Amino acid sequence: MTIKEIIKKVNPQEVFPNARKSGKAWVMLCPFHNENKPSFYIYKDGAYHCFGCGKHGTWVQYLVQTGQAQDNKEAIQYLANLAGVEINLNGVKGKYKELYDFNDKVCQFFQEKLKKEHLKILGISSEEVAKVFRIGFAPPGYSNSKLFPQEFLKKVGLINENGREILAGRVIIPITEYGLIKGFVGRKINDNDDSPKYINTSTSEIFEKKKTVYNLTPEEIKKKDYVVIVEGYTDVFALYQAGYKSTVALMGCNIDDVQIRKIQKLTKKVLLMMDGDESGRKATIEIARKLIENDFTVKIALLPNGMDPKDYVENGGKFSAIIKDKVDAENYLLEKTTSWEDKFFLLKSIASKYKKSPEKLIEFTKKFDNETHRLFQEIQAAFVLEEFVKSTGKIVYKKDIEIIRWFGNFIVYKNQKFWFVMKTTDPVEDKKKLLKVLEEEE
Repeated sequence: MTIKEIIKKVNPQEVFPNARKSGKAWVMLCPFHNENKPSFYIYKDGAYHCFGCGKHGTWVQYLVQTGQAQDNKEAIQYLANLAGVEINLNGVKGKYKELYDFNDKVCQFFQEKLKKEHLKILGISSEEVAKVFRIGFAPPGYSNSKLFPQEFLKKVGLINENGREILAGRVIIPITEYGLIKGFVGRKINDNDDSPKYINTSTSEIFEKKKTVYNLTPEEIKKKDYVVIVEGYTDVFALYQAGYKSTVALMGCNIDDVQIRKIQKLTKKVLLMMDGDESGRKATIEIARKLIENDFTVKIALLPNGMDPKDYVENGGKFSAIIKDKVDAENYLLEKTTSWEDKFFLLKSIASKYKKSPEKLIEFTKKFDNETHRLFQEIQAAFVLEEFVKSTGKIVYKKDIEIIRWFGNFIVYKNQKFWFVMKTTDPVEDKKKLLKVLEEEE
């Protein structure tokens, strides 16, 4: 199957989630330069062109240029996953083909060395699940195998510059994304030794930890239309074994913009389940805020204090119980955010998310206390003023009536309380409607 045939099976909005249909093309704000009016056009034949800055290319090039794929091979694999087709990439001369192929070869070697007792360390209950995640074991001396040239072992980070084996004697988890092995992480067998619990291969030409989403599997996420986000590898295993197969790990407590874009292309719905310790709680707030800013619908499942998903299951917990009790991220953040400065930025993020849905915005503000509501009204005004140049919106005061031009709507307040929303259509008619409202109050 050719690349063009693959692209024909892909909805452009899965690659360009912010685009909207415009005639036979799709259009959005250009990611390569600042602009107020969309001039970045996407075409179904697999091309894009910005009429503002002149940037143009293919969908494959776009994925590489925006950091969502390391090279053409990874971008093509990603598109194939979206299209739901299997392809043989051996014929694709991707820049890093040799490194991916080498990682596959090493992974197979590690898998053959795995013993059943190794699985308990990762909380994996069956050999079938171990095969799904391609779990292995790195025996000491793996770098001496004639199968593995030293040059490639260094390139993928399995040995250091001095030739020392990085992962010897550890249970191995291949770090996969879109079905490609980007790197490896080794988990120590004996928890009593003083070495790090996990060691991952270093940054390479095909792996950068902070930009990689572990177990990002498009077919599973698209099937469910939501993703469960957790911190680590064993968290993924625990949820997978409980039936939550659209689970991914950030491999830490932070989320990078590139990770957000990768997830955003597959779904806008997130269930966030970070660890129940102090760092996990803080990460929940920061990650949820970033996701809301990027227009995600976020729910939060809270684990008991001090527990991660693996601990929770091993202590008899049921994920269905905490997922049933999940909370809306906006409500959770509003409750946990204490400083007014932080609350201001949180409310601004929420306002931005609902800017095209004033009815939902008004419904959300009903939950505010008086102090929060006053602050939110200030943010509303700030947003309207920001939009003034673009949409010639303005704030009108008369007696106890306040009318705000809000992204294609007039939101009318009476005595500082929401009164009604009026859709804007024609400037002349809008003026007549507003004058009528004001005259009726005189």
